[in-house]
Amino acid sequence: MSQQIKDLTKNVQILLKRKTQQFMLGRVLTRPEFLPFLSGEKTIRVFTPQKHMFKALLRVDDATSSSFHLEPRGVIPSGVDAGTVLLLAFDSDKENYIVQCVVGAFSFLTISIKSLDPRISARRLTLIPATFFNVSDEFFKKITKEEVIVRRIAQDPEAEAPVDKQLCKDLFFDALSSDGKEINIQALFNSDSNKLVGLLTDISSGGCCIQLNKKSGSWQRETFQFGIVQFEIPIGDGRGGSIAVLIRDVRMSKGSAILHCMFLEPLPTGFLIL
Repeated sequence: MSQQIKDLTKNVQILLKRKTQQFMLGRVLTRPEFLPFLSGEKTIRVFTPQKHMFKALLRVDDATSSSFHLEPRGVIPSGVDAGTVLLLAFDSDKENYIVQCVVGAFSFLTISIKSLDPRISARRLTLIPATFFNVSDEFFKKITKEEVIVRRIAQDPEAEAPVDKQLCKDLFFDALSSDGKEINIQALFNSDSNKLVGLLTDISSGGCCIQLNKKSGSWQRETFQFGIVQFEIPIGDGRGGSIAVLIRDVRMSKGSAILHCMFLEPLPTGFLIL
């Protein structure tokens, strides 16, 4: 079985350093916290698919529509062209906001952009059992301080071993220990208060939706920021996942909590395909 390992630490820094919300680009026109960005008082951070960053001013082309463009400040990293997907980060005092967009017309002076749904890849309806580990504030802080580092391990079956299951895991390691010991999430968050069961209602390469089962007490007392979703998808000989997720939205429905989740790193190509 072949194995690929990726370091997700930069993704954690971008997405988790401060409380973060993800939303559609057009909403910046309706919320007062974005006035400093629209007026040119503050720049935004723009990240390329290769995680390279540059700063830019956000401009509205027409106040009656949701047409925008970027005015770069500094050097634009290579690889940005028409059709490139960019991640915009709006830094505020209380929390960060992130938006996905795609480049339209491109020049070194101005970059027209169009809004994208937070999940641009096709969703697969699943309705399969899943487990969600709700990370504690203490562990969350360790991640953002890089006392805990995150690695993505993707395992693909070899051609001569078709019965092997395809696996995708985000593993956590103690950066302060001399041997970089792996942290056993299942053992760490095995209590009823952190380990929650539910249904993985749909999944795409960039995120998923999970509906948690009812439990005693009120969901309103729960804080959902970051967690780990474990699941088994019956595709071929099986797809197993234990994926770190950023919670970008929480809805309450008939006593259940519905979490809309964003993966720190998209699933491997072909993971959701038979």
